[in-house]
Amino acid sequence: MRDYKLFDYYQMMEGQRMILTFKGSMSGNILVGMAEKIKATLTDNDEKQRVVQRIFSVFIELSQNIHHYSAERLGKGIIVVEDHKDCYKVVSGNLIKNSEIPPLEEKINRINGLDRAQLRAYYYSLLKTPRTSGKLGGSVGLISIAREAGNPIGLTVNPMDENQSFIEIAAEITKEAGQNGKSGHKAHRQHTGR
Repeated sequence: MRDYKLFDYYQMMEGQRMILTFKGSMSGNILVGMAEKIKATLTDNDEKQRVVQRIFSVFIELSQNIHHYSAERLGKGIIVVEDHKDCYKVVSGNLIKNSEIPPLEEKINRINGLDRAQLRAYYYSLLKTPRTSGKLGGSVGLISIAREAGNPIGLTVNPMDENQSFIEIAAEITKEAGQNGKSGHKAHRQHTGR
């Protein structure tokens, strides 16, 4: 038996101007379908092509992050795309081991402290670095998110227990083209107590 009304979720999503929400396993087929839906929705809304491409790129990177790093089987997580007055916001969430939080926070803080040219140089230096055993990709996903969004990456940590936390990674894409400048902010780490 449900303890909620689906209509309440619908109203909340409309109020938050969510144009896409997905919770579940981030498989390749699902990603392709959702990415195409985002492109179609934004194109129908006459959004500038460059902004659509930036949202698409951030969405793909955050989805892949869930797929590769979620502590849940089958890469489970949640991803939301919101349409705000001056920006679009793409937010992903998934469980991770608590031991993985400090390195993630450090990486985001480093990325947020770099300007556009420094992000580009850091991105290419990591691509040239040999991969560590067990690591996926070139560890450039978060850098790609920062480069495409042009704004600081947000990190929220929601402790679940002594072993795991639910993290939220957020990126804002300004609707006005050409806003890629210096990030210059620490990760917006928030704790929600349990």
